[in-house]
This record gives sequence, structure tokens and C-alpha cells, in this order.
Amino acid sequence: MRRVKSTLSSLSNYVESMLDDEYEGYRPIIRKIENSAACAVREKTVLEDEQLQCLLDKLVEKKQYDKACMLALAMNNGRRKAELPRMKVSYFTEDNVIYGSLYRSPETVTTKGRGSRGKQLTIYTLKNGFQKYLDLWLKYREENGITSEWLIPKKENGVYLDERLPITTMDSWAENFSKILGIPFYWHSLRHYFTTACSRSGLPDDVIQMLVGWNSLDMVSVYKDISADEQFEKYFGEEGIKSVEKKSLTDI
Repeated sequence: MRRVKSTLSSLSNYVESMLDDEYEGYRPIIRKIENSAACAVREKTVLEDEQLQCLLDKLVEKKQYDKACMLALAMNNGRRKAELPRMKVSYFTEDNVIYGSLYRSPETVTTKGRGSRGKQLTIYTLKNGFQKYLDLWLKYREENGITSEWLIPKKENGVYLDERLPITTMDSWAENFSKILGIPFYWHSLRHYFTTACSRSGLPDDVIQMLVGWNSLDMVSVYKDISADEQFEKYFGEEGIKSVEKKSLTDI
């Protein structure tokens, strides 16, 4: 509705400034209409470590290694749903590991942003939480002759193609995960999970900002699902203010 109002307002301004001879006395009234209230389209899902680990275990038990790998990938880099299928096998080699704990993509990846090409970002993925599920999937790929450059390629009629996984498949997987978890699952919730996990591990907000690729430090606060009481607990104790040691990526 806000987009419709904005479009009509631009049209009204054009009529008033450019077509004043044809529509003498025209006055735009669109701007007088109040904006509709912003409403959440769904209830926010905050996922805990135990829930996600249970989901990963079930996927591995069913030998759905592609799903487990994609889930672990999102948990450990916080990328958007549309960005996750853009990851390539070549991104996850020992040559691309920095500090012994972080995969860094050797090329930039197109992400959401202004401009026709979007925003080009280097993608960082925490190795420790991801490696187990990556290894399972790479072993499966080798055993089944999957040679696509894409980490998780499209599957059609039981055959993996050299094409990126479509968003429709990501949505289908999310529905499946929701049934297993018993609560609504959506990929963006893992962006919150990743930010929260990094913060709980002791990473400063500015480091988290650089990991995700946000332009503003304010975005870290938006995505952190940590209550004020939990934050206070880290810094206050019976003796007053605690001395908290900031951690590095290798500590995660």
C-alpha cells in the first residue's frame, strides 16, 4: 500500500508541475492520506542451538546431506535465502581458510543492494560448525558423480544438474524443516541466529558487522536476539562490573 501511495504521489506531482496548463487548479491530495500501519507478516521465530542440532541430526539420519549442508551453511554465515545457492564448491577448500577457522570466498558474491548488479560481498563462513556437514555432502557428491560447480546444485528427476538450486526448492525445504521442528522455519531466521551466536561467543559488534557485510553497525542490534538481562549478565556480577575479555574468530 505504501508503494501504491508513493507511485500515485509521484504521478500527482508530475500532473501539478508539468501538466498545469491542461489541469489548471489541480492540487495533489495523495500526500494527505496517512500511511498504513506497518504490520509483521509472520510471528518471529527464534531458533535455539538444541533445535537446530536436532534438525541437523534428523537430516543426516535420513541421509539428506544436501539439506543438512545447506542448513549448516546458513547457520554459520547468516546469508540470505537468495544468496545461499550462489555458494560454489571451490569456496570451501583449505586454501580459502583464514585464521584456521573461517572460510573466505575467493571471489565476491552478488547480494541484495542498490544498483543493477546488487552489492558485491566477500562471504565468510565459520568453519567449525559447518565442516562436518560439508564433509558428508562432499563425500556423497564424490560417490554419486556430482560435478557441478555449485555447492548444492539443482536436482531434477533424481539427477543433480549443473545449475543453481532454485528458490522454490529452498522454500520447499523450509516447509519440511517447519514440520520437523514443529514451529515456523524460514531461512532469514538463521540470519538472526548467526548474529546472535556470534554475539554470545563474545565477538564485538563491529566484527559481526564486517562478517555479515552490513554498512551500518545498527543492523547488528536489529538481528541480535539477546534480551537486556542476558546482556547485563555478561558484564555484572556480585562484585560489580565484570572484566570481559573480547574474543576473536578463532575462539568460535
